[in-house]
Amino acid sequence: MEPRVRLPQGTYVGRRHLPTATRPRALDVFLGIPYALSTGGRDRFRPARAVPERGGEEDKEFNSAVLGPISPYTNAAGEPLASGEDCLSVNIVFPSPESGGMDGNAAREGKLPVVVYFHGGAFNMGFGADRDMLSFVAHSRRDVVAVSFNYRLGALGFLPSASVVGEEGRGALNLGLGDQKAAMAWVARNIGAFGGDVGRVGVIGISAGAHSIGHHLLSESPPFSKAILESGAPTSRAVLHPHHPRHESHFSEFLSALDIPTSDPAPLSRLRDVPLAKLTAAAQEVWETNAAAVTWPFQPVIDGPGGHIERSPLALLKEGRGRGVPLITGFCTHEGTAFVPRANDASSFRSFFQVLIPGLSATDMDVLEGLYPLSEYADPPPEGMGAHWRRLEAAYAHYAYIAPVLQTAAFLAPHAPVYVYEFAVPGGPLRTANHTDQTPYVTRSLEGAGMGHHEGLGAVSRAMHGFFSEFLAGEEALEGWPRFISPDEGGGDGLEAAKIMVFGRGNTELVGGEERGVAYEVRTLGAREMERIRFWWEKTILSQGMGDGI
Repeated sequence: MEPRVRLPQGTYVGRRHLPTATRPRALDVFLGIPYALSTGGRDRFRPARAVPERGGEEDKEFNSAVLGPISPYTNAAGEPLASGEDCLSVNIVFPSPESGGMDGNAAREGKLPVVVYFHGGAFNMGFGADRDMLSFVAHSRRDVVAVSFNYRLGALGFLPSASVVGEEGRGALNLGLGDQKAAMAWVARNIGAFGGDVGRVGVIGISAGAHSIGHHLLSESPPFSKAILESGAPTSRAVLHPHHPRHESHFSEFLSALDIPTSDPAPLSRLRDVPLAKLTAAAQEVWETNAAAVTWPFQPVIDGPGGHIERSPLALLKEGRGRGVPLITGFCTHEGTAFVPRANDASSFRSFFQVLIPGLSATDMDVLEGLYPLSEYADPPPEGMGAHWRRLEAAYAHYAYIAPVLQTAAFLAPHAPVYVYEFAVPGGPLRTANHTDQTPYVTRSLEGAGMGHHEGLGAVSRAMHGFFSEFLAGEEALEGWPRFISPDEGGGDGLEAAKIMVFGRGNTELVGGEERGVAYEVRTLGAREMERIRFWWEKTILSQGMGDGI
């Protein structure tokens, strides 16, 4: 008997997944349930509209055993799933009621905690089902209901320009963030039908998904009670005004690729008539033009009062937004490896940051050079990457991910439990712990990633999943993992400040070695490390607003 759930918008028939060697519990799964109407046609570039109730047709059944379309995007491998502008749907998984609990309980009582996953992908790619939430749920000691969802990406979801504001107002900005809010509102209205407790909703996101959670965290009323931000923060990378020259340049490139005059007074009206495939190809062209400099197009922007990002995230943090929400947040040791180009000499280092952050002064650049001297990054670089690549990678990793993660933690730790981690397992051709490498460890899905035979990695995965699932579904106090205290708040000898949990230090199983390393251990952020982090904290303002430090 397949599971059925009756909602005001109709009855949905899911699928029951029986236990397997890698998923030890029976799971009920519902896929592709719309949380908003299609955003195609005249609704392109407009806020999502809720799915209406069906009135007397509530008994009409819909198949929810297959994934719905994802937001259109193009990548080197081609789109992994069917895509379209009817992409706003949720996927839900929870233990089958009769499956029993991982903690030995024969049956559950009451509503279950809810975990909502926000996918990453630089706001230009990705989809809700890209993380194995079935494995996450199947291995959780406490029963949970997990939700994932799609939101609009690229030009369809994030098209900033003064022309957009002039034509349709600020409501046409940050549509992807608006989709996320619509998904969370749908969860609040409907998750009870799946056994979820609307009063216990936690969120988890990676990269752009974590940035997104950070922006919602700084709203007046965050739609969740606790959060995990993996490799992301509200101050990560750049959060600019829609009329910033970078966004205007991207917008002009986009229109030009579609043969639309940049002087057109109503560009959105013209863009609504462009075939979807052509629009997606033009957006990809703009992405590829700007990707090497990491000045990515189609990003969230400051959209002002009543918007999704009312002021610069740094200003909102200083005003006290986000306080009181328990957090886990963290980073990979080498966050920059996937993004920085070859760097053969010192001029490559300087020019990269001069393009990325034009507001850096000559003095700033000299300080930056001194913080990341070649002598401290003297290990041979991967073949073909250049002698200065390691220092460039480290500096970008701090700027884009690690410093923002620690900045969020430092602002919020005095007001609620905050835990910080580092993922340190090296792997891949660069033999480093890269951006998003932690994904299969968090979900306990190493087998699917071809890594299930490594005992040391298995211990890391059990530890990460155990801490993360317990935090989201159970207690906020994590045994053995000290709460983060900002080094600026530690006082005294500082021994209790700046402690973070490191997962997988010393493991070499993915780089040809046999060392299992340490599954998890606590370390303290070092003085030199914090010197570099504080530099980026001081320069955060140069990547927000107009990037002029005002």
